[in-house]
Amino acid sequence: MVWNMRYRPRRSTKNVPSVTRKELWERAEFFLRNLMPAAENEGVVPAAHPDDPPADSLRGCARFINQPGRYFDLFNLVESPNNKAELCLGAVQEMSEGESACDVLESLLKMEKAAYIHLRNVKGKVPRYRKTRLFGSFSSRAGGISWRNTARHCYNETVSE
Repeated sequence: MVWNMRYRPRRSTKNVPSVTRKELWERAEFFLRNLMPAAENEGVVPAAHPDDPPADSLRGCARFINQPGRYFDLFNLVESPNNKAELCLGAVQEMSEGESACDVLESLLKMEKAAYIHLRNVKGKVPRYRKTRLFGSFSSRAGGISWRNTARHCYNETVSE
């Protein structure tokens, strides 16, 4: 099983049934309503990773966290202190709409909704993007993330060169 799609290498000509955004979010709500009480009871923090690539759909299936605002939709779907984000800043940077990765990071940190932060860098937006070095020489003006500026922005501290 590959998340919300079945993967069978020998049956590559078979079509995967489509899943609408509404259907996907209804499934997520059902899942989280059943999961969160047990997670809270056991001290488990489920964390949603953004779609990578953050396209609107793949193989006819809607995507879940493909824009920054979807994280906030997820938190409102089932309110719980344990319902958090696994924030892949590279995937957020690829997203075509909404806030910058730095702004999303700052918002989630303030809300105490970032369970885990995954640093990865990209240049560009979906559908034209590419992975780059994490601590490259390009600036955010060139389409990548400046991690020094991110740290300064989020923590108001001086970061040494």
